[in-house]
Amino acid sequence: MSAAPTPILSAEDPRLEDYRDVRDRDRRRAGTFLVEGEVPLRAFLSQDRFPVRSVLLSEKRVAVVQGVLRPDVEAYVASQEVLEQVAGFRLHR
Repeated sequence: MSAAPTPILSAEDPRLEDYRDVRDRDRRRAGTFLVEGEVPLRAFLSQDRFPVRSVLLSEKRVAVVQGVLRPDVEAYVASQEVLEQVAGFRLHR
């Protein structure tokens, strides 16, 4: 059974550092990558090949992936406004 995601109320929350102003080349240097979208997230959470650090969800997408969230992976949920501040651009998906 998966736990409910932890609410994040501020873009300044230090738990969001991995998501802040991300560029692909920065992730490659750090040896990490991001998985984006419902289908890729479901596939990624169902595998054991790569470790999963955390999952960041928009408030409106929590119900869609709640059943695949794993108890061993930190899951966070934030408003659209917080997500856009963290990403550094307007999200339209």
